[in-house]
Amino acid sequence: MTSICLGINFNLVAIIKDIESNAKILKLSISKNMSYPLVSVITPSYNRDWIIQQCIDSIKSQSYGNLEHIVVDGGSQDRTVELLKNEEKHYHLRWLSEKDAGIYDAVNKGLSLAKGDIIAYLNTDDFYFPYTVETVVDVFNSTDADIVYGDWVNLYYPSANLELLPWLKLSKYDLLSDYNLPQPTVFIRRNVFEKIGNFNLDYTLVADNEFFTRAALAGFKLVKIEEVLAGQTREHLIYASE
Repeated sequence: MTSICLGINFNLVAIIKDIESNAKILKLSISKNMSYPLVSVITPSYNRDWIIQQCIDSIKSQSYGNLEHIVVDGGSQDRTVELLKNEEKHYHLRWLSEKDAGIYDAVNKGLSLAKGDIIAYLNTDDFYFPYTVETVVDVFNSTDADIVYGDWVNLYYPSANLELLPWLKLSKYDLLSDYNLPQPTVFIRRNVFEKIGNFNLDYTLVADNEFFTRAALAGFKLVKIEEVLAGQTREHLIYASE
């Protein structure tokens, strides 16, 4: 089935300017006295050539320089691999393309490749704002946070309307109930994975919920940033490898 979003190419620069001038969402306060840990962003992908460029461009536009992007492709039959071969010439991109067992298997493969002290995963139809990573690193530098998250927006196609999705300020105890974190905005210290392991593939659709429950039980500290850190393009297709 062909999505109505085929060939989409949003002008994120214009959208971001609109957010800054009208919605006043990005109230940034970046510290000048910060260390610069490597940040790894993992993107799982399968036949997503029509949307992945938006995700890539948002990472290339980051104000924070010590950043690697790892794309784990599930053996796409479209132009994804061709696109990745071209993009690896232009920024710190590593990628592989092989059959996998779904989105969390792909993310786990990315975790095995990631070299960063801070790790996130960003789906192909999600995107960061230019100061997202810098803002997150500043919070990690200035607090004892193990997991950081923030607010996000939905970007609707074809209208390009934005919907702000403010998130609750959650405690680790909230993660033991029905609450979950807004995944596109989440950044995690490497030591969390080292202590509790990667995503559990037995949970096909909710492995992130199960992971954050384990993190809460292990006592890791959760910090919310009162900023919009990411956006998601709607219509949203479900990732699946064949």
